[in-house]
Amino acid sequence: MEPQGNTFVLYKSFSAEVYEQVLTVAQENGCNHFEFCIRHDIDFLGDYSYRYSENTYKFMEELTPFLVSEIQTNHWVTDMIISREKEARLYRYRFNEQSLMKILEYSNSVSDWCGPKLPEDLVLFQDEKPWLGFIGHEEMSFWFLTESEAKEIGEIGIDLFDEG
Repeated sequence: MEPQGNTFVLYKSFSAEVYEQVLTVAQENGCNHFEFCIRHDIDFLGDYSYRYSENTYKFMEELTPFLVSEIQTNHWVTDMIISREKEARLYRYRFNEQSLMKILEYSNSVSDWCGPKLPEDLVLFQDEKPWLGFIGHEEMSFWFLTESEAKEIGEIGIDLFDEG
């Protein structure tokens, strides 16, 4: 589904405190699913294993009770793999208080969402509508918000209109 409302792109990270507030606001605004991917086309560890850190696999194991689906794909909300024969594994989970606690246990910034530390490109959804997506290695976030949601994000200290 295509995002509805306003789309904002922020090219900077924010503090751990603000990061936690953002995820809490996402849940309060009806985000009920999240996705991330495991890419097998990048050798993050530099050892030709194309694996992530053990921390990543431990995190994913702890999220197992919240798993909704798992698919192979070459595109997702925040990125794509240009080579059609290469794919990533996209995981979708329920977003609730318990899964939010797991996310906050393992991450405290936008930049955490990249291999090998964690899976790539966390995206939060309101049902099927993307609400917020991270590209960790770029310290970039994509926001798909209504005007009132954008105002609420601004009130916690994130200026979505500041491109610097």
